[in-house]
Amino acid sequence: MLDPVSVRQLFEKGLAADVPELRLSLHQQRLELGRRRHLVAVVNLSPDSPYGSSVAHSPAEARRLARIARDDGASIVEFGLESTAPGSSSRSAVEQIQLLTPALESCLDLGIEISVETRHSKVIDWAMRFGIRMINLVGYEGYETALEIIARHDAVVILPYTPEAAPAFSGYALQGGQPELSRQLDFFRMRVGQARKSGVSQCVIDPGVGFSYSVAEQDRISYQMLQYLQLHRLSGALQVPTLATLVHAPKVFVGPYLRLAEPVMSVLAMMGGVNLIRTHETGSVEMVRQLLDNFSM
Repeated sequence: MLDPVSVRQLFEKGLAADVPELRLSLHQQRLELGRRRHLVAVVNLSPDSPYGSSVAHSPAEARRLARIARDDGASIVEFGLESTAPGSSSRSAVEQIQLLTPALESCLDLGIEISVETRHSKVIDWAMRFGIRMINLVGYEGYETALEIIARHDAVVILPYTPEAAPAFSGYALQGGQPELSRQLDFFRMRVGQARKSGVSQCVIDPGVGFSYSVAEQDRISYQMLQYLQLHRLSGALQVPTLATLVHAPKVFVGPYLRLAEPVMSVLAMMGGVNLIRTHETGSVEMVRQLLDNFSM
């Protein structure tokens, strides 16, 4: 169970935190971060993604979803090529390229930045040919090669918190039930240092809130909520932007209320100082962002 005193302390520290003045240069635009949060809308090209409303079963559907996300206020659309949900099928680089290519071709004229989530360096190299300048690097396969490709194109790399081998597919075992800030800082210092050594100048860190956790749902939700509230500690210590995926709580937001979870979680992430918000619910989360921005929160 969440400790109300601890939550209040994290909440107050998040409001008072000095959010670093950060920016990202992408293919078509320069994103000024700091107090202005930007939305990353998820479009899943993998048919086994558990969030059905975000799945595009055809290039035309990918274009429709990307256009809606743009019109709803997203700054970036991210194409997911492989679900990280437990039991999902893994896809080779060739299979991912086959999914990605027609979707990119259908969306490049929409005027929105596109990110690609992949673990394959070959997919990254292919995506760069289409002008993609943001990669969510979710695995270790060909890791150094992937960083070299990203550096060569002066692209942005999203570095997720993956302290175990292939955690996206095995699920995390929580350490003590609370976010381990010192462990995360050590991990990200190592990963950001490695990226910069490879020549990558633009890094974003993702504490991995959206990955699968092998714990009871109440423990998972408590952990994730606390993680949102201390995002400012990561960005403040490392001076790099943070990305957080908004999560679901199907045992709390039941039935027709399922889609309310992400807007609710977005409040915690924004109060915690997040820079990029990765969401399946762009329209409602954008309304929350505008509301909080009006109060300079």
